[in-house]
Amino acid sequence: IDVKMYDISMFINAVFLMYDGNDEELLEARIEIMNYYIKKVEDKKLKGIAYYNLGNYLKGNNNHRKAFLNYMKAIKYNSDYKN
Repeated sequence: IDVKMYDISMFINAVFLMYDGNDEELLEARIEIMNYYIKKVEDKKLKGIAYYNLGNYLKGNNNHRKAFLNYMKAIKYNSDYKN
């Protein structure tokens, strides 16, 4: 893992998960931004972390089906999430 990219990724993931509000428009924007990030990141481990964090975010917003799908993608890219 490129250390600089790892640091940037962790920052993006942390900021993404910090806000806990009910603004539907903001919720959709955050999901769109994270999906854009996932598409651009090349490192499989970082991609897995991002999918896992997106799954947590979706689960926290009662979107369990989409959360589950993101957890499955996290496992595909990062085997650390198998257990």
